[in-house]
Amino acid sequence: MINKICTLLLAAFLFTSCSSDDAPAEDPIATPEVPVTPTEPVVITDPVTPVITPNPSLILPKSYRYDLMHNGSAVLVNGATYKINGDKLVECGDGVAYLQKYTYTGDLITKIEMWANTTLAHIYEFTYENNKPKSYTLEYVMFAEFAYKIQYTYTHNNDGTVSYERKLLSGKYQNGDEDGKGTLTIVNGNITRDDFVETLTNAQHSKKESLVYEYDTKNTFCKNIKGLNLLYFLQNTPLVGNQCSANNMISKSGLEEIYNLNGSIRTPSRVIYKTLFSYEYNADNYPTKVTDVTGDNTTVGPTTFAY
Repeated sequence: MINKICTLLLAAFLFTSCSSDDAPAEDPIATPEVPVTPTEPVVITDPVTPVITPNPSLILPKSYRYDLMHNGSAVLVNGATYKINGDKLVECGDGVAYLQKYTYTGDLITKIEMWANTTLAHIYEFTYENNKPKSYTLEYVMFAEFAYKIQYTYTHNNDGTVSYERKLLSGKYQNGDEDGKGTLTIVNGNITRDDFVETLTNAQHSKKESLVYEYDTKNTFCKNIKGLNLLYFLQNTPLVGNQCSANNMISKSGLEEIYNLNGSIRTPSRVIYKTLFSYEYNADNYPTKVTDVTGDNTTVGPTTFAY
């Protein structure tokens, strides 16, 4: 969806390819770029939460590593390690600069906390109806002067599309965002198109932004994480990246169209960026490596995955 949410430094979170030209990112968190190599997963010892041994046949994510390349050399190495209890995600982070903490209610993910270093930055909270997403709120709390809270609500239509509305609850939008409404087109568990129209304040036009996606037919890195598939509306954010889709994204295009207030087209639809993703897979058809190629033929990555 077209949500400029939480571009958190995570150039490292590039298996989503949420680069700075991705329209849906919110305000970035100023976090130092600390080179990190993922460590081994931490054994869960929380006495309150029983440790559940996962099904040995279940393929679960262990870690990923991202190498930012320049002139053939890695200038930034980053990544994350996953802490999993059974098939539920507990934490994901690099051990230094950022951390995501997951809370479940039953088998549904109901909260995700995003930490920058040791400071809580973003809080995501989710509600469901009939095991389908009903709403989620994003609250930015890291710096009081920039604090805001945004709510997204979802309506599941008979034709299989999902309509949604974005509304500011408190504070103010960052990076020129506005309230608005959108529609998700979903095919085989994958968002193939996200159309969003902003309600511009004190302007003489409105803006329609669209994201168009294509996918392979293979398994995703986080396919077997419980509840993650229901967070498909977060697909274009650094939070879970494209790991909530049913298959791996192989292309992403951003389009923009400007309308006059009378509904006539002011600026025809144009492609503002396009990124292609090239994968390598293991024998079980899970990705082991992905490389991104942007519209100007710049190669980004690679990102490698371990299970």
